[in-house]
Amino acid sequence: MHKPNSIRMTLFLTFSLIITVTFVALVSFFFAWGSGELREGARMRLDAAAESISANLDAEVRKMDDVSISVLYSNLVKDRFIKYLSEPEKVPNASPNSGFVGNEKELADVILAIIGPSLAARQINLYDFDGAGFGTGRDNRPRSLDLGKTPWFGEAVAAGGTMVLSPPHPDEKLSRYATMRSADTERFISLDRVMFNRYRIPLGVVETEQSCDTIFGSLERESANGGNNERVVVLDGKGGQLYPIPPQDDPDIGYYYGVFRGLAGTPDPARAAVNPRTGRRELLRFKTSEYSGWTVVVIADERTLLAPLVLFTWRSLIIALVILILALLLSFIAARRITLPLARIHEDIRAVDIGSLGTMGTFGSPGSADTPDTAGSNRTAGSIRTAGSGLNELEELDLAFRGMRLKLRKSIDQLIATQRREVQARMLALQSQMNPHFLYNTIATISILAEEGMNAEAVALCGNVSGMLRYLSSQKSMFAEAAAELDYTRAYLDCIKLRQGKKLSYSLVFDQAFASVRIPKLVIQPIVENSVKYGTLNEPPWAIGIEARVGDGRWSVRVEDDGPGFGADVLERLANLVSGLETAGEFRGLELDGMGLANIAARIALAYGERGVFFYGNRPSGGAFVEIGGPVEGAEGERDAGIQAV
Repeated sequence: MHKPNSIRMTLFLTFSLIITVTFVALVSFFFAWGSGELREGARMRLDAAAESISANLDAEVRKMDDVSISVLYSNLVKDRFIKYLSEPEKVPNASPNSGFVGNEKELADVILAIIGPSLAARQINLYDFDGAGFGTGRDNRPRSLDLGKTPWFGEAVAAGGTMVLSPPHPDEKLSRYATMRSADTERFISLDRVMFNRYRIPLGVVETEQSCDTIFGSLERESANGGNNERVVVLDGKGGQLYPIPPQDDPDIGYYYGVFRGLAGTPDPARAAVNPRTGRRELLRFKTSEYSGWTVVVIADERTLLAPLVLFTWRSLIIALVILILALLLSFIAARRITLPLARIHEDIRAVDIGSLGTMGTFGSPGSADTPDTAGSNRTAGSIRTAGSGLNELEELDLAFRGMRLKLRKSIDQLIATQRREVQARMLALQSQMNPHFLYNTIATISILAEEGMNAEAVALCGNVSGMLRYLSSQKSMFAEAAAELDYTRAYLDCIKLRQGKKLSYSLVFDQAFASVRIPKLVIQPIVENSVKYGTLNEPPWAIGIEARVGDGRWSVRVEDDGPGFGADVLERLANLVSGLETAGEFRGLELDGMGLANIAARIALAYGERGVFFYGNRPSGGAFVEIGGPVEGAEGERDAGIQAV
């Protein structure tokens, strides 16, 4: 099995990605283009349907209005209606089907002549302002209204002669003659206008009634024939439902009216929205008639609209998936043919290490020491494997690699020896910088003790100095046991305390396991010396603390003082020198004057590299601290700690 980052897998994944991206892009483009075309076609179809339906509804309303206007402008009807209201002359105790006499018959004949056989109106009702009236059409008889329960009457009177359309409502008297629906479901729409006499004095209201089956008949027939998977809703000016014909109220009427209200003032009366009840996306087209004030809403379900495209896309995806699998198989075969020789050479190169550079044969054949001069005439098994690949460049790579291997072995040996000598020289040079610095301070201290007549203290100091010089002169190794380094540091502090007396105190705390750890030589005392030098700038007493510990495969030593701490300029200078050690390994400019800490940082970096620890900074309670550390010999640290300031 090939790794994900192998040459063969990389080529295969690259070919596969190109094919897949191209395929997905084409399918996405086709689907986006197709869905856009379908949506645009649906918008045009919905637009045309809304225009057509609105025009048909206006035609039906106009027929009713024409009849209403004919009645309103007929002086004969007005005269007969006035006469009927004053002298009905109805036959006493006559049944409803016995016919009319006198004024009733004359009024009915005149109105029937106006209605004619066109069925432009099912019923014409004339009412005075007390609710008394007469109806002609499907039901020819006197009528009366309870004005308190008839809101459309007041609206018609308030309109002052302007057309008023009522919502669908039942009419029990007309429903007795129902032919298309049952009596309890048939609904009618009324067109109402105020009737005036020749002196513009209001006489009453003319109500022209037409069955909803007639007004919305074209919509009913289209719905019965299947339509175009589109739904039609008709709203009045107040958002009331006109169609589908009540009493079966559409649960989405309020939602559609809300969308329509949101489109007020926009030039485009179309909108795509998500139905909150069904959760499905719908395309909506609104058309409001200036004549009737009705709004036609044509609704198309987007999922149903895109169903043919989705079906075609899925079929195309299945076919394309088969093609994609074949293309990926071909790309795998091509990648395998191209990379098989390279993969073999790559495996042979990975098998080469420093120990086998001078002894391995060509590409892992043991015992062969061919040179570039003899490689052309002495082909090994490694070079024979590339033959027949059809790629001459691979055979040339084979010859070049054999010559490079021998030269690389010699270069590596020389480089390792040079680096070893360079590191040792740097460590010794940095370590030797500490000796004269200490001697200068020690001699000055002995001189002061002698001047003050402190002979016993001078003898004790000389004893400590003797032991310290003996430790300094042992140059056998750049590392020493931590116990010896701590003894050296304690002797130094005793020397300082002989001079300072009670003004100086120190504490030295360490784990027992730390005593046997091997650490770089002379890394603790210079830090303590730095604390003595700068930590005693404040008024006494002075305190210096040293804590050493071992844990998690690492050792660390922390030195603290209660002095004034590091100044900003010192921190900046020290940070610049330490930064040079981290980034470029620079060891220039590590003078003794105040930069003993930089010397320690350089030695930690040389000894441990990125695993070394060198922290420094000021304590929150006052004073400075320096912490050094590194991995215990033979143990791996849990983290790579770089040299940094805290």
